[in-house]
Amino acid sequence: MTTNVGLRFDNYRGIVKGVGVQPRIGFSYLIDRTKTILRASFARTMETPYNENLILSSAPSELRGQGGILGATTDDPLRIGRRNQYNVGLQQQIGKYILFDADYFWKYTDNAYDFNVILNTPITFPIAWAQSKLDGLSLRVNLANFKNLSAFYVAGTSRARFFPPETGGLFFLDEIPSGVFRIDHEQKFQHSFQAQYQLARLKGIAPYFLFGWKYDSGLVAGEPMTYEDALRLTPNQQAQIGLFCGNQTATRFSPISSCNSTPRGALRVRIPVGEENDDHNPIRITPRHIFNVGIGTDNLLRSAYGIRFCNHRRYLA
Repeated sequence: MTTNVGLRFDNYRGIVKGVGVQPRIGFSYLIDRTKTILRASFARTMETPYNENLILSSAPSELRGQGGILGATTDDPLRIGRRNQYNVGLQQQIGKYILFDADYFWKYTDNAYDFNVILNTPITFPIAWAQSKLDGLSLRVNLANFKNLSAFYVAGTSRARFFPPETGGLFFLDEIPSGVFRIDHEQKFQHSFQAQYQLARLKGIAPYFLFGWKYDSGLVAGEPMTYEDALRLTPNQQAQIGLFCGNQTATRFSPISSCNSTPRGALRVRIPVGEENDDHNPIRITPRHIFNVGIGTDNLLRSAYGIRFCNHRRYLA
């Protein structure tokens, strides 16, 4: 068994002040007979606010408060957050060429940070909520070089739940959530696979061929929460999400203002069906698959000329 113990101390002196004594401990245990490693860890961390537009997001309420120029907000500056994080994991060697690894994490945060955006601009502000609970599973399988074939597979799932009330920062929202909601870090399932084969018989350049496949089940999105909300979007917004009603699809010049057809929805987001619920039935981006094929070599010029060529290009750049 291997054990690591640490203690970190932070003294934060920003718009708000705080100190953090942060213990952490981790251990791993090797079962030599089965080539199995078991591991677990705990960390207590201090979370400091994001710096981007932090001054404005912590400005006095007369500048950004109720009825102010920047929308509804609390009257509190952003404070220090505290987090407890737990990890457990397993690593298993299978034969000579395959390695399996799995990890599960839990993160419990008081005064949890998030970002808000002003309208459709890229201007972001840090905000904070009372609590957040994040957990997720990650898996990885590696195939070492087996007769010139190598591959890996990575998969994961995560939940990201935030709990009101808001505890600080600039909130440019028409309605601040009153119940538990999920943010756009969450995805039910995602995976990446890649396999590569190298033609070692062509020793001069040893070309390789690769195939990749990535799948995303869809991150949580902000809006529209219902189909009726989508009908109130601008024509451009309806066109971007691919809103449709029966055989009609919205365009920038032909929006959809009402729909009585049963087949209705959007091509690029999955609008919730049934009861609106930001926690258990949020809107999500539609699933997608990305495939990648490639061919290449690590030694195209096969001689010292390749080195001279690379140096020459670097010099010109």
